[in-house]
Amino acid sequence: MAGYFKGSTTRDAVGYKCGEDIEFRLELSDGARRFGCPLFKWEMYGDDGAKSSGMASGESGTIELHTTLAKPGFVHVIVTACSLDGTPLPTIEIRGRSRSRDRQNRTGNARPRRLRRVLEKSARTAG
Repeated sequence: MAGYFKGSTTRDAVGYKCGEDIEFRLELSDGARRFGCPLFKWEMYGDDGAKSSGMASGESGTIELHTTLAKPGFVHVIVTACSLDGTPLPTIEIRGRSRSRDRQNRTGNARPRRLRRVLEKSARTAG
């Protein structure tokens, strides 16, 4: 079955402050419904140098991951749908920022002032 990951954070990226919990929610979907896989492999790394990785059951088709940032920057989350032996599933594709076939890359930001300035400048130059 072909599918892809849909991902979100519990708040808008510009709403996080350093030290606050950032929650990532990812769901494996075929566009109409969520479905599971045997295993999710995940890794997170932040601009503050923190790194973590692990595995979780993919049976529910969802995964929630939590982290924080010690300084302003971004957190990158990569989730791979796998078979029980850890081999990436070949039929999972990505829709969004990362164009890997079998991984979801989500980013959380703890640099709200800088991002707001970029968005405001973009709005002024576009209008």
